[in-house]
Amino acid sequence: MAGMSIEWQELYPIRVACALWGESFRNKRVTVWCDNESVVAIVNTMKSKVTKIMELVRPIVAQSLEQNFLLKAVHLASEENSIADSLSRFQMNKFRQLAPQAAPVSCSIPPSLTLT
Repeated sequence: MAGMSIEWQELYPIRVACALWGESFRNKRVTVWCDNESVVAIVNTMKSKVTKIMELVRPIVAQSLEQNFLLKAVHLASEENSIADSLSRFQMNKFRQLAPQAAPVSCSIPPSLTLT
């Protein structure tokens, strides 16, 4: 992810979540919380002037149409984003304390979505 904008880095996990759990999103309204207002706007409009961002947006749109789910983003103040911040910093003990209800084992990301 080196060299990618912060918007791209925050949109990428949303893309992965749609790929991993899209089937369970079928016929539902899905809300994601993000502490980046630009990403909130991108998710809510499904558009960006940035080509690399649109490379993530297009598959999200396609999947939401195929599985009939509505994706909405809500802004979350950075101070309230401790769970996601602990994950992004690989602070697993802190994450487990903040989110004890989280699955004990992480999900595997399909090779088609991994970054090399």
